[in-house]
Amino acid sequence: MWNASPAGADQVVAQAASPAPSPSPTASPPPHLLQVSGYADAGYTSASIASAVGSPGGSFITGRVFDDLNQQIQFHNFNLQVAYNGPIGGKVEAIFGDDANVTNSWPKSQLDGAPSLNGTGTPLSGPSIDLTQAYLQLISGQFTGIVGRFETLAGAEVIESPSDLNFSRSILFGYAVPFTHTGGRLTWAMNSNLSFVVGANKGWDTSGTLNAPSNNFPPPFNNFGGAAELNDSNAITFEGGAIWNPSKAISATLDGYTGQVEEAYAMATPGLFVVSPARPNKSLVDLVVSWQATSALKFVINGDSGQQTNSNILNGPGTAIIGYGTGTWSGLAAYANYAINSQWSATLRGEGFGDYGGLRTGESMRWGEGTATLQYAPNNNVILRGEIRGDRTNQPFFVGTGGNRYYSNGQFGIEAIVKWP
Repeated sequence: MWNASPAGADQVVAQAASPAPSPSPTASPPPHLLQVSGYADAGYTSASIASAVGSPGGSFITGRVFDDLNQQIQFHNFNLQVAYNGPIGGKVEAIFGDDANVTNSWPKSQLDGAPSLNGTGTPLSGPSIDLTQAYLQLISGQFTGIVGRFETLAGAEVIESPSDLNFSRSILFGYAVPFTHTGGRLTWAMNSNLSFVVGANKGWDTSGTLNAPSNNFPPPFNNFGGAAELNDSNAITFEGGAIWNPSKAISATLDGYTGQVEEAYAMATPGLFVVSPARPNKSLVDLVVSWQATSALKFVINGDSGQQTNSNILNGPGTAIIGYGTGTWSGLAAYANYAINSQWSATLRGEGFGDYGGLRTGESMRWGEGTATLQYAPNNNVILRGEIRGDRTNQPFFVGTGGNRYYSNGQFGIEAIVKWP
């Protein structure tokens, strides 16, 4: 039997972005239905500061994760999702387009879940197809288990743009949290208001194993001295979380990740990075709280705190190692969404992020941004967005023409999404 489900985030793995009551432990399993959905997403962004690298005829916007091309139409995503719900089921989600170059897992073009640059600062090319999720699911009473590749618990935003409130993604979504995991996850719906999650994964945005020596990188980074500790086959990241829905108006998700870093030794720029004498460990604590204050007004707060040990610590400009040890990052993002009527809505987002050691952005700095988004949805299948955004850092982070660097950047963007069915 065929049935169509709305395109958007998977509620099983993205509770924070689209809060939904946890399943009742006495509820019947979902019907045996094959659900097919998807969407297409395209946008245009114009920034006051952009570098001369990027695709032909355009330029690259520093710091932007998905909408990174300046003054040209960018086809972000053709998304296709197929799910089978039941005591034994699963889901496959594939995306085609520029977003696939961001979300694809190691050891493809991404090193750590954020835009990767080669030695000249040019965005690395990568596949335009990504199998974002592919997992088997087993439901038994109060327990739901999934095995395969699935989206992270962390963050207030998700990969699927129809489920987000803004066109551009937040700094926290691009740099503080992972996108996907490959492993296993078990959810226990203790009651209708409280669920707990545990899991063991390959890591952050990782699906493969890299052994030394490696041919995935050009010399001199395809050997790493043959060090035994560079074998990442045993690098496991553990996840745990709790999802609390005390009422229909309030939802809170607290989750954490900790484990060895699989690919940090490969994040190398000639003459800059050195091989770690010990395996780095990366940890993250993430909190998302959502409050539906009225039928029209919604508030969301997202906080993140992370660290990575045994790593090269960079200076402000990201051009020199100033020590070797633990780098930390933290940030807070706040959203206010107001439904003007059944078709129009407006969202304000403000956030601050600190990368102390440069392990997430490549520079040790503080970064803040403010965004205003106006959305028009004439029906259930079409979403149109327009937004303005301003970013500012305490280091000259934004690269402009001629390689000049600036402390601030302003942008406006428009986005069109078509969902089906």
